[in-house]
Amino acid sequence: MQKVKLVVHSMTESLHANGSQLIFLREVGGKRELTMVIGQFESNAISTELEHMKPARPLTHDLLKSIMRAMQLELEEILIHDLKEGVFFSQLHCKRGSDQFQFDSRTSDAIAMAVRFRCPIYTYEKILQQAGTVIEREEYSLETTDDENLGDKQPSNPFLGKRVEELKEMLKLALDNEDYEKAAEIRDELSRRLLD
Repeated sequence: MQKVKLVVHSMTESLHANGSQLIFLREVGGKRELTMVIGQFESNAISTELEHMKPARPLTHDLLKSIMRAMQLELEEILIHDLKEGVFFSQLHCKRGSDQFQFDSRTSDAIAMAVRFRCPIYTYEKILQQAGTVIEREEYSLETTDDENLGDKQPSNPFLGKRVEELKEMLKLALDNEDYEKAAEIRDELSRRLLD
C-alpha cells in the first residue's frame, strides 16, 4: 500500500470534548490533513517537545525514549495503519541492529514518540482519502504578532497583550514550576494564534 508522509502541523483545544485537544497532521507536499482528538497529557507531551521546552522532571514519553536508547532500540517511523469507527490505530516501527520490531500504540503516544526521536510519521493513502480534509485556509506561523490576527480574541484573554516570545518564556516558566494547567493554557493560546 502507498504510504504518505505527515507532519504535525498544529494543535488546538477541542470544542467538543472537555480537556481534549485537536491535532492536525498535514500531508508533506500537499494540502490534505488528518484531524484527531487527543488527550491533554499527550498534547502536553507533544507540544513541550515541539517547542523545545524541558520540564523539571521527565515526562513518561521522555522516560520511554531513555529506556529505548539504553536498550539500543531506535524508532525508525510511526505508521497510522488503520481507521475503525473513527479511531486511528498506529504502530511504532523500531530496529536494533538488523532486528526489526513493531509495537501497537495509541496514535497520540506514537506522535509524542515520533517528535522525540525526530522520525517520520506515515499513513496509508487509503486512510488519507477516507478521513483527510483538504485545507484552503491561509496559514499563520507562531511568530505572527499582527494585531489584525489577534483582534478577534476576547478581552478577558489574559494573554492578549503578550508577544509570542513572551508566551514562550511564560510557557517555559510554567513547565519548570510543573504548573501544567497554566502551561496548557499558554500552549493553547500559541496554537490559536497559528490557526486564526
